[in-house]
Amino acid sequence: ELLGTALGAAVFGALLGPVIGAAAALAGRSVVFVALAGLMAVLAAWSLRFEAPGRGDAPSGAAFVRALRNRQFQGGILAMVLPSLLFGILSVLAPLHLAAAGWGAAAIGAVWLTSAGFEAVQAPLVGRWIDRRGRLIAVRVALVCGALTSLGLAAGGRPLQYVPLVVVASLSFGAMFTPAFALIADGAGATGLPQGIAFGLMNAAWAIGAVVGPAAGGALAGATSDWLPFVLGAAICVLALAFARSSSGHEGAAILAPDRR
Repeated sequence: ELLGTALGAAVFGALLGPVIGAAAALAGRSVVFVALAGLMAVLAAWSLRFEAPGRGDAPSGAAFVRALRNRQFQGGILAMVLPSLLFGILSVLAPLHLAAAGWGAAAIGAVWLTSAGFEAVQAPLVGRWIDRRGRLIAVRVALVCGALTSLGLAAGGRPLQYVPLVVVASLSFGAMFTPAFALIADGAGATGLPQGIAFGLMNAAWAIGAVVGPAAGGALAGATSDWLPFVLGAAICVLALAFARSSSGHEGAAILAPDRR
């Protein structure tokens, strides 16, 4: 549940990107950038109040290799890359679709602000759920919902049908982050990899998806049509779901379960 709360805050911030873009369209880019710079200065000053942490364990090459071979850690990394990639596609194509339908910057920003609010509430609930039911079921449900909503977004449609799909898709993609976070922590603990190194790899996995998703999604949509990136996103969700199901008979033997080495 604690991990879910932390991930909820992170995803809330990530979803605010289009909201900040809407603010820039309304108030001007210089105003928004100055405000962001001021906020970062305040946060930097606030961080000086914290004591420096003690020196952690020295990273071990053997532990790093063990973690990369650990199925729990692998599953967490993959479950981090996939939703960030899907979010990237959504954040590029959905605002363009709504803008083409005549929506202004404020209305589009309101959609993402709503999604961010729901995600902030959802994440700790998902954390509580995986504490009780295990990590794998949350990943499976999120993959099914992600595939269905991606197909719905591929069909396009009027904003009254499209906007609810955007919100549900955001919740579906975001629901994967919490179990991914937990799996990475569990895999690192099982293999002796320091948690700081593990979360550094987690951030790298998120960054890969966040870079590839918008770039690939925008390029494919520009070369073909908006439906193709969403269909490919749905296909990736289905493949990930099939991979998880075929690799596990139950939670303890799942692809996301730790190796017994």
